[in-house]
Amino acid sequence: MDDAFLVRFCSVVPNCPAAIKKEEAAFIVPQLVQRLPLLDGVVAVASSSAFMMMNTSGRFAGQKALLLTPQLRENDTHCVTFHYYMGGRDNSHPGHLNVYIKENNSPMGMPVWNVSGPATRSWGQVELAISTYWPNFYQIVFEAVTSGQRGLLAIKDVVVQGHQCMNTPHFLTIKGVEVNAGQTASFHCTVNGRKRDNFRLWLQGIGGREAPMKATKPWNNRRFIGTFDVENTTKGDSGRYRCIVHSDKGVGVSNYGELTIKQPPVPIAPPQLTAVGATYLWIQLNANSINGDGPIIDREVEYRTVSGTMYDLQPVDKTTHKIGHLDPDTEYEISVLLTRPLEGGTGAPGPPLRARTRCADSNHRRVPPGNLNTKDEALSDSRDECVDKSCSEKEGVHPFISTPTASGGSSDKVAAGPDPAPGLILWFQFNPIQFCPSYNL
Repeated sequence: MDDAFLVRFCSVVPNCPAAIKKEEAAFIVPQLVQRLPLLDGVVAVASSSAFMMMNTSGRFAGQKALLLTPQLRENDTHCVTFHYYMGGRDNSHPGHLNVYIKENNSPMGMPVWNVSGPATRSWGQVELAISTYWPNFYQIVFEAVTSGQRGLLAIKDVVVQGHQCMNTPHFLTIKGVEVNAGQTASFHCTVNGRKRDNFRLWLQGIGGREAPMKATKPWNNRRFIGTFDVENTTKGDSGRYRCIVHSDKGVGVSNYGELTIKQPPVPIAPPQLTAVGATYLWIQLNANSINGDGPIIDREVEYRTVSGTMYDLQPVDKTTHKIGHLDPDTEYEISVLLTRPLEGGTGAPGPPLRARTRCADSNHRRVPPGNLNTKDEALSDSRDECVDKSCSEKEGVHPFISTPTASGGSSDKVAAGPDPAPGLILWFQFNPIQFCPSYNL
């Protein structure tokens, strides 16, 4: 690399001194010095307006040359213009010219503008309406890619103008978006300019994902808003997104907005059983360790019978919880659900705990005559001391008859006949002492 090459390169950079020394090249564009082996085909040619040229002749397809501007820190609306040239035989395609906008120290991302021929043999002008402002900075990266055909690609007159572009709109600053995985992330991009039929807008992710414009609405007589949806989001969609608008004369590029995808929380371990009764189970949620993201704003306990269709979901506001009104001697499966902020923030149920209620145990209890005439109310009131048939068969049940006496007491004896007389109270007594409900016969 000689001084003449540096001078001619410098002449396409705004506010660059008329002559520079070799050791200053790294300051002007450090990446260029590192990529010199790729620039063997770039030749500086003296002309009334200096330009950079890549000779594509004699090169196989896919070879690249990169040209980077210095870091640009702008305080206000501005417009960058440049001229490009694609030369070659009639109907030939000498290569591709791509333009990247590299914000701060981020990767180059995807091209914001490109052209691939055919050869035009004339200079074309492009406007870049870049909406990245101080304290942020950006670089423009020009990339020439060979096609394997003879010709040349050239760039000249890269100029930063202190006013907005004449034919290409700018964007106002866009904001980041946070959603839970599986939800739709909506970006709203405000375009500073009247909407025209030749505008084409889309959302561009730094990782390559793109989203077409969903809708537009006017904001005032000089601005309109474009809405873009990133649907069915996953963790892999996290990253930086920006708005792009193409006009006939150039491209408008917004700043990057961060898309943050949060994973709804799921407990790592099942709840812990702390106490068991005939109609209740006490559990400790055991949900301090999770897969996914916090903060946790709601907790729920989900339980169902292992055999059968019974299911329920209960909100919880403490780390321990009593699940009541259960059936005796029944196995349940219990899981904890956690919720973080925003729509779709409830995670999948955590690992289940399996627990069985006890058989009901107590001394036999008399249900006063007539109480069962109110359908299910009496059964509901005494449910905490009731036992089902399966439990009775396991423990052993012995029926006996209670006969009212004149003194107001009763005389109990084991039932011997098939049917007790009317007015008698039929009891079932467990051995060991347990019970089922009495019935007024």
